[in-house]
Amino acid sequence: MNINILSSNVNGNLQPGLNMAFPCPIFFKRLVISPPIIDKLSKKYLKEAHDTLGTVTSNVGGWRSEEDFFESTHYEEKQFKMILQDEIMDMFSQVNTGDQGSISLSDIDLTGWVNINFSHDFKKSHVHAGAHWAGVYYLDIKTKNGSQNTGQIDFTDPRNGSFSSYYKNSPFFPPRISHMPQKGELILFPCWLYHNVCPSPDLEYRISIGVDILVKKDFYAS
Repeated sequence: MNINILSSNVNGNLQPGLNMAFPCPIFFKRLVISPPIIDKLSKKYLKEAHDTLGTVTSNVGGWRSEEDFFESTHYEEKQFKMILQDEIMDMFSQVNTGDQGSISLSDIDLTGWVNINFSHDFKKSHVHAGAHWAGVYYLDIKTKNGSQNTGQIDFTDPRNGSFSSYYKNSPFFPPRISHMPQKGELILFPCWLYHNVCPSPDLEYRISIGVDILVKKDFYAS
C-alpha cells in the first residue's frame, strides 16, 4: 500500500491513492545505557521517594520529583542527558522535513523529572502544556513474580469525531493506542497528545523519567 503523507506545501500535495492528513508521529526506541548508571539512578530515586513527599500533577499515588533532573551536576544524570539529546536530534531529523529547517541542541530547552509508580498508582489523562514535544524513558521496572503487566500507557486519538462506531475496526481510526512499557524504552510524542498511565496490581515499582522539549527557534523569523 502506497501512502502519501500530506504537508502544508500546496504544490502537488494530494497524490492518487491514499493520502494521510494530520499524522501524529510517535518516536520509539530501546536505549542501551550502562547498567551501573541505571542501578545508581534507580537506588537514588527510590530512596528520595521514601524520604520526601514529592509533587502532584497528573499522578494519583506514586511519587514525582521536582522538574530539575537535567539541572543535576551528577555524573549519571549528565550521561543520561547526553544520550537523550542524541535521540532527540535523531527524532527531529526524521520529523523536520521540507521548509521547516533543521534543529540543533542550542535550539531546545529540556525539562526532566522522575516518576515512581507502585502497585495501583496511575496517571490521569493529560497533555504537556508549555512544550512542543513530551516523552518518557523507562529507567527501571520490577513486577511481582515476573508479571508482564507493567502498567500500560494509553494515547488517545486527538481527532474530534473519530469515535464513531463505524470506525472502530479500522486501523486508521483507533480510539486509543496502548503500549505495555519495558525497561530501557524511550517514547517521544507531541505535547498536545492526551495520554494516561494505567495502574497495575502486579507492579512493585516502575521508575521513569519524564521529559518536556521546548523548541526555542523561531521558524517564522525569516
